[in-house]
Parts: sequence; structure tokens; C-alpha cells
Amino acid sequence: MSNKPTPRQMKKRNGSVVAFDASKIECAIRRAALDVLHDDSRAATVAHRVAKVVVVALAQDYRGTIPHIEDIQDAVESALMTQGYSHIARSYILYRENRSQIRFAKSALGLRDDLKLPVNTMEVLRRRYLLKDAQRRIVETPSGLFRRVARHVAQVEANYKSDVAVDDVEERFYLMMRRREFMPNSPTLMNAGT
Repeated sequence: MSNKPTPRQMKKRNGSVVAFDASKIECAIRRAALDVLHDDSRAATVAHRVAKVVVVALAQDYRGTIPHIEDIQDAVESALMTQGYSHIARSYILYRENRSQIRFAKSALGLRDDLKLPVNTMEVLRRRYLLKDAQRRIVETPSGLFRRVARHVAQVEANYKSDVAVDDVEERFYLMMRRREFMPNSPTLMNAGT
């Protein structure tokens, strides 16, 4: 592990501050590299090498300040170009533009997507499942929906003599929904906990 300083936080478009996660940079580079190279091992090597360059550059350029996500994405593009991966940089730029369009479409729906779900899924959630207030404004995020359903369904566990705590069942069920390993039926999604 390098002893060079690394950014600890970053800013989102809306100005909120979140924890900096270098693995997300490496993952995004790897996706772009895989799209071009069609070789997972080579893509991983490129991603690891370029992500290190990006983190060092960010640590130097943003010492004492918090970079925006766009600044980080710009640093990735720059590092790809300076490291001789212009063909991968093009793929990364296209991916970045696609993600921007998806974010715009979701914001046009008036939704905050805290789980990075597909636009069609967000539209269905908006129309059918997310809780609304008296003025029909959405008052729940997708993870809030999953948490509400998991909490309500897990309460049944208290009716049985079980070695498993209700909170543990809730967390396991929530994670299953979040990972999309299991999704309850529509009546459960619409009504659980309401």
C-alpha cells in the first residue's frame, strides 16, 4: 500500500459528499477495457494500473479539497490517454455519457435511484410500488421500499420459536431483494408495512 495521500471523500452532482472508493474507479476502467480488449485478464491489469495513476493524481490535485465525481471521471479519461490507452478512453467516454443519460431519465421521472436500477424498473416502481404522500408525491426510494417490505415480512418470525432474530431475517431478506435474488409478489410490494 502506498503512503501517498488519497482522497477520502468526493462530491456528487447534487453537492452531497460521499466516501471516496477507488475500487469503483478500477471497476469502471475495467468495464471500458473489457469492452475494447475482450480479455478479462488484460482488462483487469489495465484497470489496476490506470486506477493507481488516477488516485495519485487526485491526491495531488485535490489535497485539502473534495473532488466532484465529474473531476474524478475527467482524471480517468486523462490517465487513460496519457498511459497510451486512447482506444479504451473512447469506450470510457461513451460509458460515461450513457450513464449521464440514464441519470437524466431517472431524474425526469422525479426519482432518486439509490440502487442503480434500470430506467424501466424505476418507471414501474414509480407507478406501482413506491409509497406516495397525500399529494401523490413519491416519499420512498427503491431501497426504502425493499427495507419496508423486509421489515414487515420479518415480523412474522416473532410468531415462531426460532433461533434467528427478527432483525437478522429482515437484513437477509432485504439483501436478497437488493441483489435481486428474490422479489416478492406485487401485493406484498404494494401493501407490506402500509
